[in-house]
Amino acid sequence: MPTPIIRSLSVSLTLLWLALAPAGPASAQTTILTLQETHETAVSAFEVGAFAWAEALARALLRRDPRDLAAQIVMIEVASACGDHEAAASMASYGYGIAETDGARFTLARLAAREHAMLDHGTRAQLWLRRARETSPTDGAAREVAEDYAFIRARNPLSFSVNGRVAPRSNINNGSSQSTQEVLIFGIPVTLPLSGDAQALSGTACSLGSELAYRLDDRGDRRTTLSLAAFGENYRLSDEAKALAPTAVGSDFAYVNAELALRQERRIGRDGAVLGYGASLGTTWSGGTAYYDFTRLSLS
Repeated sequence: MPTPIIRSLSVSLTLLWLALAPAGPASAQTTILTLQETHETAVSAFEVGAFAWAEALARALLRRDPRDLAAQIVMIEVASACGDHEAAASMASYGYGIAETDGARFTLARLAAREHAMLDHGTRAQLWLRRARETSPTDGAAREVAEDYAFIRARNPLSFSVNGRVAPRSNINNGSSQSTQEVLIFGIPVTLPLSGDAQALSGTACSLGSELAYRLDDRGDRRTTLSLAAFGENYRLSDEAKALAPTAVGSDFAYVNAELALRQERRIGRDGAVLGYGASLGTTWSGGTAYYDFTRLSLS
């Protein structure tokens, strides 16, 4: 379907035939169109299915001005209507790159998303819809983009998520809150000072997690997903912590988790209950050194 911008350029069929049809069988005339009339005629030609005329006029406009986005949109619509979605997606991407207003970027991002969806490029379509959301002219347009995104995301077997956080921590090393400890020496209690790195060290924690998942099977009664997830956290010591433990650095306490998981969910019974089960393999690194491996079984 033509986009709102295309529809806004529409003119009547009378203009189309006045501009393009010959004056009569016995005469030959040349019709001179203004720039606005050329745009309107190209759009009208597309809307009545005269794709060759629409493309010829759009190409002429682009030879005059390669940054003519209205002509670029006509070219995109013609390519899409003719089934050349690769070319349409490429032209929409180019148009987005040269667009100078949020309105133009919004329209071209929507067109790029549509063409990638037609090609079953779900992830690319989602990326273009995110760009469209950033330049949505109204709340209603933003809601429409969000609905399109949810629809394509549900169909896309590949998903990727990233989340991060920066937050203060009062004890990044799981150290003691006391500066001394009591020990027994020959049965006599003795109070000894704790080393700085054994005491609680404060600082800032920076964490980053991501997950890449792919649906291997998705039927009405079951879904099988393979995923790779990773989570890491690093630290920046506060000035107080550096004073307590001058030789310590935040990366001494950093850790990373990586996990490969296979999970299946089955719908059981008539009440919509879901049985989920899976297995995963993972490794944890602490302070840059492999700390332990693990295997996990899950049932829910």
